[in-house]
Amino acid sequence: MTRTKKMLVVVGALIVMGAVALLSVHNEWTDRINPFINEETSYARVPLKTQTYQDVKIYSKTGQKLSYTLKHVKGYDATQQYAAIQHKGQYVKHLSYVAKAPFVE
Repeated sequence: MTRTKKMLVVVGALIVMGAVALLSVHNEWTDRINPFINEETSYARVPLKTQTYQDVKIYSKTGQKLSYTLKHVKGYDATQQYAAIQHKGQYVKHLSYVAKAPFVE
């Protein structure tokens, strides 16, 4: 095998490993650039007296609990309890506070 062919094999293997890592690792950085994850708006009840929320249970617009939680969300108002969260997987694009959502626990 020539040196050029070896280099092409190594570069190809690195590209494949990078793609597999992008698709299998879910965090705010990989989900942000993953083209297979859709952006959506979910709703949540967030704790009072804090602006950093951990393991947030999220619900769809129809009130169904989603199968995953958002690991880390930052807010800006410690007096609000319900939020609409625009996100793409674990990547939170925007958070806005809303009036009480009746379907959120």
